[in-house]
Order: sequence, then C-alpha cells, then structure tokens
Amino acid sequence: MSSRRLKLSCLFIIVICLFLLPAAAGAAPSGGPTAAGAASPEAAVTALVTPFYDPTAGNNACNAVTGQLQDCPVSDRLRQLLQNPVPALGSGNLVGRNQNPPGNVSVGLMDNDGQTAHVNTTWQYGANAYNIVFVVINQPDGWVVDDTYCGGLPSEQAQATSIYNSPVGPCQVINIGSGGVNPGMPSTGNAGSSTNVLLAALAALLLLAGSAWRIAGKSARSRK
Repeated sequence: MSSRRLKLSCLFIIVICLFLLPAAAGAAPSGGPTAAGAASPEAAVTALVTPFYDPTAGNNACNAVTGQLQDCPVSDRLRQLLQNPVPALGSGNLVGRNQNPPGNVSVGLMDNDGQTAHVNTTWQYGANAYNIVFVVINQPDGWVVDDTYCGGLPSEQAQATSIYNSPVGPCQVINIGSGGVNPGMPSTGNAGSSTNVLLAALAALLLLAGSAWRIAGKSARSRK
C-alpha cells in the first residue's frame, strides 16, 4: 500500500472515531429521573423487581438488571447509588442481591402510614428463597423506593443490611431443600461498563491510526 493510500485510510478511521465519540459519551447515564413515582408502594416495588424474573419485561423502560434506571420509581439518593456503586468483588446486582435470576419474586405490603411503607419481597430459587424488604416513601409525584434491607431479622440486624451499608451482602437463604439454586454472592458491579468499553475501543483505534500515519510519513520521507 502506498503512503498516500495509507494516510487516506488513517484519516478515514480518525473521522469515524470522531463521529462515534459523541454517541459513546451520550450512552452514559444522564442527569435526573424521567419518570414519576408509582401509584402505590407495591407498584413501585413491582416495577423495580419484575425484570429480574420475567423475560417479557426485558425491554421495560425501568430495568435494574441492565442498569436502565432513569424511568424507575426510586428516590434520587437510591438512583445515585445504583448508578455509581462502590467497586467490590463479584458481579451481583444491588437490587436483587443476586447473580442468578430467580424463578419468581412475590410482592406483599407489610405496612403503610401514608408517608413510608414497607414492602416484603420473596425471591424464589426452586427450594431456596430469601426475603428483601423495600422501604418506599411517598413523594409529591408518587411512591418511590428509597432503601432495602434483608427480611426476617430483628430490627437492629435488619438495619445493618441496608443497601447503603457497603459492602452490600446477600440475604439469608431460607426453605433450603433439594433442587435449589444458589442465588450467588452480590457485589456493587460497575455501572456504565459498556460505555467505558466503547470509549476504550475508540481510543485504541485513534492510537493505531496515529501510529500508522506517522509510519506512512516516515516512509514517504525516506523515499525522497
């Protein structure tokens, strides 16, 4: 390949990378939420947990499994935590405190004083299960999830398992029997990892294009 054609190829790569960079940057989580709160505490929790066990909910606007949180009925501080988790070992999800999808998640209201409600969820894995309690608060635009902790524990121990107490650990598995599936150990994961991979790939392409451009320039000068 001639130095002229090599330079043209490098220029083409650079132009493509510059065209894709704004799209990659736009893929990162944006600022504030776009959805209002839910009509009830149970509805808020159901919107958050359904994509974990229902394959038909994979394209829901609220999908904590894939990190799509802008349309989820959650408080600002919980959204901030879920979008910027603290790095830790493992690859579990903070909402479900799991790595593997459950067979089903049942939702039931525990109490509601009009301002704060507690909703119990049972995450079922065959013969195994565990409980997560969702704390839901009433805001002017509706009910939003604000905190979670493990169920079936004395009050003080339960509060120690708050999602805001890092590292977030799994909840105690109950109803252990044959054929159960281990939900897996959770961790905070890394929000926006796909965006970071794309940006890294574009940076590598630009670096390779720059190196090829310099080589082509040196080759052209050596022929003179």
